[in-house]
Amino acid sequence: MEELQEKGVDIVFAVDVSLRTADDPEILNWALREGRVVVTFDSDFPALHRSG
Repeated sequence: MEELQEKGVDIVFAVDVSLRTADDPEILNWALREGRVVVTFDSDFPALHRSG
């Protein structure tokens, strides 16, 4: 991730924005409000996103 940040990519981690213990819907809602893209290995996340 450091390499991307060095190239100017704006990356934040859930822990960086006080979402360390947040559930998936809370993280998705934060990302939507902030205009962010969520990158995750959590296999439940795509279904949550599709459900709207």
